[in-house]
Formats: sequence, C-alpha cells, structure tokens
Amino acid sequence: MLKLFLLFNLLLLNIYGCKTNYKSAIQKVKDSNSIQNDIILLPIKNHKRLVFTQDIASLGKNIKILKSDKFLSLYLVSGLKDFKYPFLINKIKYAPVAIIDKKCSTPYKVVQKQIGLDSFAKGVKSSNKVGLVLSSCSFLEAIATPKGVIEKSYIKRFLQTKQTIYGDVGIRVKQDAHHIVVSSSDPFSPANQLKKGDIILSLDGKKPLDASTFIKNILFSKISQQHTIKIKRLSKIKSFKIITQNRYGGGYISDTFLEKKGIYFDENLTIVDIKDFAKKYKLEVGDRLIRVNQVSIKNQQEVRENMIDFKHFASLLFQRGAFQFFVQIN
Repeated sequence: MLKLFLLFNLLLLNIYGCKTNYKSAIQKVKDSNSIQNDIILLPIKNHKRLVFTQDIASLGKNIKILKSDKFLSLYLVSGLKDFKYPFLINKIKYAPVAIIDKKCSTPYKVVQKQIGLDSFAKGVKSSNKVGLVLSSCSFLEAIATPKGVIEKSYIKRFLQTKQTIYGDVGIRVKQDAHHIVVSSSDPFSPANQLKKGDIILSLDGKKPLDASTFIKNILFSKISQQHTIKIKRLSKIKSFKIITQNRYGGGYISDTFLEKKGIYFDENLTIVDIKDFAKKYKLEVGDRLIRVNQVSIKNQQEVRENMIDFKHFASLLFQRGAFQFFVQIN
C-alpha cells in the first residue's frame, strides 16, 4: 500500500512538478477546476469532491450530497466532473505552504491558530477570499474561507467520520498572553459551573498547550463523555466534572447560546431560522435582537457575554418593523 502511495505521489510530481514557486500548484487548481468564484470544489479520492460553499443549492440537482458539516460549510459530494489526480492531505510537518487561487499564491504563515468553532485560523496577509492552502507539491494543508482558515485536523475529521457532531461543555474560550480564559458561559446549562474569567489549568489531568488544543479536545470528544476541568478563579483553584453535550452554534452557524433554544441569527442579529420547538416564543424570521438583559448589543459575542447575567430568565428585546417587544427565555 505504501509503495502504491509513493508511486502515485511520484507520478503527481512528474505531471505537476514540485517547486517552491507554486506554479504547479496553481496550474493543478486551474486544471481541476477546484475554485469557482467563492466556492471550493476540491477533487479527492474515490471520485468525490470536498466542497466549501455557503450555497450548496447553487451547484444544481445533479450532485449527490454524501455528508455535510454546516458549522464549517463543508460538504462531501459525488456527481461532479472527475479529475484524474486528486488532492491529498499534507503529511509533512513544517513544509512551506501558500494560499492558492486560480491566479496566484500568497505565502501562508500562521499568526492565530483555529480556536475550534469560535474563531478560524488567520495568517499574515489573510483576506476574505476563498482559497486552498497547499504545499508546493499540491498537498492540502487547510482551506481559506471568508471567516478565516479551516485547519487540516478539522478537514480530516470531517472526511473520516460518518456524521458531523461536535462536543460542547458550555463555555467559549480565548487565548491571552499566558492563559486559556473562559470568555463566556452558557446560561442554559444548569450543571455548568464554569464562569467568565476562569483560567483553564488542565483538562482530564493534562495541561492544554493552548486554547486551540483545549477546545479541539472538547469538540472532538464523544457526547456524554465526562471531563474533569481544573480552573483558577481569582486566587482559588477549583475542579469540576463536566459532561460533553451537543454543540449547537459556531463557525458558519450563529453562536449566541440561543441556538440551543432553536433560534438562529445572521451577523446583524436578525433571526434567520426558528426550530419548531421554539415557536412558543412567538418570534418570526426577520425579527432583530437589539438588547439582552437591558444591555444594547451589536454582535453575537456581545450576546454571549451579556447572557450570563440573568438569574431566572434572559430578557431579550426584539424589533419587528417599527414594533419592539420583550421575550423571556429560560
């Protein structure tokens, strides 16, 4: 099997070359038709394509969606034109890579790692265009999207799992100079004892390398798995047992903690989807959230940060046309 893999790679290099100027990688992207406007259609093995798009319907009715990850806007599809030389995941550590589109290459150097579904990775000179982060030998390292770069580990997991489910322990985190810090805590999880400002010291007895590693271990863990989290709160060290639940928001899905209640927003905090079990709140698609617990908010992060301050219910002020009204959610 290894010999076949090496032979295939050698054939690939003979066809497309392996030069540090990335001309061959750009040519392969062109030949494979891997980028169409703001859509990525990457040919992979077994005559399938890995697709990144925020509008899967635009690809037409002839494609077959084999699986999807709505958090990352990734799809595995068949039915598109085949390409003889599929892209392979990069297995070489520290190999130089660049963001490739159909016209040029831009050297990619990580300045911020992906922190799960909270924030995608960023590199020097990152843009809001789609592209493929490739080695000069055309091996796939990551995917560049308008929200940032989706790292290789998330792409591999998507391709290797039957169904995309992410774990959640009810917190969002950020990385400061020296610590992993809880930036917000889910108020709708009664057993969640973690609070904004807690410093993460360990997960299951191990000190995480950084926020990226910590949140990845949570996201990739099994649902109902128990974790022990040690934190520092002010001057006290505390340990908590936490059970992994389903993740409902993040990435290309809104992330306000209200997704667990069946309410989904766009970037302007306008409701774009309401699940059937949330109809009891009498909300409608198009209603815009403007205040949380008497605090005016502008974005999803501010919603999460102000959601933690209620005791019995969240008081939300919505606007529908010229009419404003309160909704209580518990």
